[in-house]
Amino acid sequence: MKLNFLDEMIDFLDHKVSIGHYLFYVGTFSKEKFNEEYQDSVKKSIESIKKIIKTIATDFSKRDEYNANKHTMRVFPSFNSIHILDADTMEEQINFDLSNSASYQIYNDKEKETIVKTKLFDPERDFKMTRICSRLIYNMVELRSIVFGDRKEKNGNEKVALILFNQENIEDSIKHNVKIQDLSFSSKLIKRQ
Repeated sequence: MKLNFLDEMIDFLDHKVSIGHYLFYVGTFSKEKFNEEYQDSVKKSIESIKKIIKTIATDFSKRDEYNANKHTMRVFPSFNSIHILDADTMEEQINFDLSNSASYQIYNDKEKETIVKTKLFDPERDFKMTRICSRLIYNMVELRSIVFGDRKEKNGNEKVALILFNQENIEDSIKHNVKIQDLSFSSKLIKRQ
């Protein structure tokens, strides 16, 4: 899943451009209007966009939580904390605060197993990822409204912001800000022989 198709070249309006350039920066192909520095920035931005798409795909491919909500299988109450103790001294070695979390239940019919998953909320990451997604959509929609719409005739001197992405900002946005991501507790029916 390297998203190499975004690097494939296509012909559009007498310009040879990458699919990524066409998708996210349509209309900015002219080397006379958009200098070499801009063109290089777009290439770097598309590399960052590939990482964004992979992260979003990974996040949304985990369907357990969605399915639990869809089938209203939430578990209440959820855990407030987990403490790991030394078995001999009973002294606390590690603790995790789970007060800002939600738990949901999954049932595996094949294994006759009930699983309770607890997921910690990460509102800072959620906000940053939402902002990145909205900026990707903004680039796609805003530039198309200029290239394919009637805005050019109405506002010939209008200025539009183009958003370029870089690895540093992407890394900051996709990093998790909570110590643990997902906890699973399961119970399985064991048949006696």
